[in-house]
Amino acid sequence: MEVETNGEYSMSAVDFELDPAFTRLKELVDPTIGAEGLSTLELAQIFAHVKHLNRLANASSRERKRRTNDARHEMDMTHLGLQNLMYEKTHLLNEIEKCMNFASIYQDIPLYSDEEFISLAPEEIRVPETMADDHQRMLARLNFELSERQRLHAHKEKLKRQTADLQQESKAFSNSLNALRQQLDAMAKSSAEIQKRMHELSAPPAPAVVISDADMNAAPQDSESKDQSQSVEPSRPATPPPEDTAMDVDVAAP
Repeated sequence: MEVETNGEYSMSAVDFELDPAFTRLKELVDPTIGAEGLSTLELAQIFAHVKHLNRLANASSRERKRRTNDARHEMDMTHLGLQNLMYEKTHLLNEIEKCMNFASIYQDIPLYSDEEFISLAPEEIRVPETMADDHQRMLARLNFELSERQRLHAHKEKLKRQTADLQQESKAFSNSLNALRQQLDAMAKSSAEIQKRMHELSAPPAPAVVISDADMNAAPQDSESKDQSQSVEPSRPATPPPEDTAMDVDVAAP
């Protein structure tokens, strides 16, 4: 008997009809039981019934294979999804370990302490939610440190520019002083020459001297005695001209 439910053959009907059919076949092949009493119609019915059972068995086998393939495919997909999840889990664990062992630069640079951060940071940064969470508080400290370093860097650059300007002004002033010193040296030199020339012009002319014959005879003796006296007397240093006169000439030169 063939039973079909939603396009699928029911295995309960096949199991129900297998036992009588095989029992009847055993009776046919048993040599102790004669088959002469069976008519051709009965043999045809038994043969048709066996073919029907064979078709049911094949259909059931194909259905079981299909179900098995579907179940295997579903299991493979589930197993593949599990492998993907395990791979993602391993990857995330490795990333978490890398993040935990990551050496950031903030660990090597000096930061404001918690007390300095609380006393110096503005109110909008020191909110209770931020101060309660260690991670958020560290982020706030880093942001505050960054803003302070940027502010100090800008002030440093401003001071550098001011220093450069002052150096340029000092260099220009030094060049002006050097030029003024050269001018003063040139004026002092020219004033000294003018003073010397004025002394030469202001000196009176030497009077004329009349030399007699007696003086001519006595001149060699006087020169000898004069040479002797010069050899005995030590040399005296030349007296420099008074500074007041030089200053007067310098003032009057312009």
